[in-house]
Amino acid sequence: EVSVRPHSPQVLQFQPSIHYNTLTDESYLLTIETEYNDDKCMYVAINDPGCPWHDDIRTVRNSKLWSRMLKTGYFPIRSAQFPHSFTLALVPLFNSSECYSKGTKHSREEDLKIVRIR
Repeated sequence: EVSVRPHSPQVLQFQPSIHYNTLTDESYLLTIETEYNDDKCMYVAINDPGCPWHDDIRTVRNSKLWSRMLKTGYFPIRSAQFPHSFTLALVPLFNSSECYSKGTKHSREEDLKIVRIR
């Protein structure tokens, strides 16, 4: 489990096994499931390891692969796109309205969001 709050995004690095990227068209499905606070919107960003880090609201959209999520996110990872490893940034929004259609009512926001990564 990983906990995130608007002022403390998390960046994790995936260290693949020695068999990673040994087959042609090798791909994986990264799954992120909310364990607590389905209503909190966050960005999920996947990048090559190294600078620059795209781990805040201003730069997260510059990531190689990014999306917003509420409850569950599925991210297909092709090893050819990330040949050695990749980083995963979890960046919660201060205001979750970006994840909702205009006029949609959602519950009062809480800062903490807890997710499970598989």
